[in-house]
Amino acid sequence: MNAATLLGQTLGPYHVEAVLGSGGMAVVYHAHHTSGEPVALKVLFPPPGAAAEIRTRFEREAETAARLHHAGIVRVLDIGQAGDYAYLAMPLVDGQSLADRLAQAGPLDEAGAVDIAWQLADALDYAHRQGVVHRDVKPSNILLTADGRGLLTDFGVAQAFDAPALTRTGYTVGTPAYMAPEQASGEQPVDGRADLYALGIVLYQMVTGRTPFQGSTPQILHAHVYKPPPAPSTVASVSPALESVILRALAKDAAGRFQTGAAMAQALARLDDETGTQVVVPAPPPAASTRRGWLGWLGGLIALVLVSGLALWQFMAQNDGFGPTTATPSPSITALIPVAFTSPTSTSLPGPSATRAASPTPTASPVPTDTALPLPTDTPPPPPALLPTDPPALLPSATPCPQPPAAGLAPLLVDLTVAERLGCPRAEAIMVNAAWQPFEGGHLLWNGDLRLIYILRPNNRWSSADDIWRDGDPAFDASLTPPEGRFQPVRGFGQVWRTQPGVQDDLGWASAEEDGFTAQAQPFDGGQVWHDPEQDRFFILFSDGTYQLRP
Repeated sequence: MNAATLLGQTLGPYHVEAVLGSGGMAVVYHAHHTSGEPVALKVLFPPPGAAAEIRTRFEREAETAARLHHAGIVRVLDIGQAGDYAYLAMPLVDGQSLADRLAQAGPLDEAGAVDIAWQLADALDYAHRQGVVHRDVKPSNILLTADGRGLLTDFGVAQAFDAPALTRTGYTVGTPAYMAPEQASGEQPVDGRADLYALGIVLYQMVTGRTPFQGSTPQILHAHVYKPPPAPSTVASVSPALESVILRALAKDAAGRFQTGAAMAQALARLDDETGTQVVVPAPPPAASTRRGWLGWLGGLIALVLVSGLALWQFMAQNDGFGPTTATPSPSITALIPVAFTSPTSTSLPGPSATRAASPTPTASPVPTDTALPLPTDTPPPPPALLPTDPPALLPSATPCPQPPAAGLAPLLVDLTVAERLGCPRAEAIMVNAAWQPFEGGHLLWNGDLRLIYILRPNNRWSSADDIWRDGDPAFDASLTPPEGRFQPVRGFGQVWRTQPGVQDDLGWASAEEDGFTAQAQPFDGGQVWHDPEQDRFFILFSDGTYQLRP
């Protein structure tokens, strides 16, 4: 493979100008589209004897990456073939690989490493929910942008969960230093938890400057399977809280690791680098959770409401003459209503133009610590004859979800239809910077932590787009004049409204200015829920692509 072969040549609509990097059987070039747009052009150079097989894998990489749309994943802009060369075009990222950053400047400070790992865990969580395992997470496949974002690239060995021939045991792909034990042994199926193991290795390397296992390839693979990793604090100065997260990610048994990228991101968001407070790492949930488990929790909530109603009836009967005049002790009812989550005190909330802070999550936005509702301490007296004597028999019985829903979502989830569609929570709720804007035919919703904008269309369907607006970009189009009482969206909302196909036609003009707020967001098996505590409104984005707004 001679990387210089294509310099000065044209592949399809791309003019190749310089080599950005090479590895394996592909070269990445700096190129320009005929429109003038700069791109990173990845071109396949397969060996003659394996050309057909490698080309198939390359095409699979392109197809896999093309369907992933997340702010933490480098997108595929175009796929094509010119003569003997297959290629894919990606945005040209202004930055460097994490591998280059570590080679040039050594380990990162703990706060910077945690922030990058948080972003990557969130990106992996998204990819896994789309049925895609990366299988080769390592510093050279992670790009750091000029503004500090971490981006996953090169899904060249990514496999879909629904392709059993490609996830079979005995089939080992990846890079030895970052392989999970099940990858290294080739004797167990590989799922998203292998990516989280690799991310744990990357995080270990970011704060210590080295990977935990050294030696020849056979020695490294053997160590992944059989040897415990040296504690990071024995290699460098690492806080106990971060060390707990890293060692949890590097558990030999996949069941002992974080079970989802969201769970790992949550643990990273709760780290306190300044005080070294021990992070509370949630226990891994069972391999499979059921939606009836959530209904079991809901049944408990309804039962509590019934109990509190009986207590209220008893109190009224004793004090207002609606029943027996003989006084009887009233039951002791404690904390039947969940404590509402306290929102941050700041009233200046960012809109879509804001960027994510350097810390993994805003320090003014604590993570909810909701638990299952406490039961009454005393048994209430028998209910009057006019009331049902055995209401719990009508409630669904099932094992509660491993992760309870946030207390603030309880009023919404009393709706059994919504509860059934959402299923069990996949992780604890977190607070995110958000913004919302209503339009004549729909809505735009912004997640500032992920820099994603959700497009809620009038056909009750939603989609998402990257928020690419940055300070200094035009905030609005001066040539567009909205009708009386209507508004042109600005900044990130405006960019999506003007440039995304069909958005302007579907949504029309904004009916109000954008509204920034801090949302309590929680992922579920069947979607995600955002709660605005100040306005007490809910945004429900179901996994089937539909949405609901509840005031």
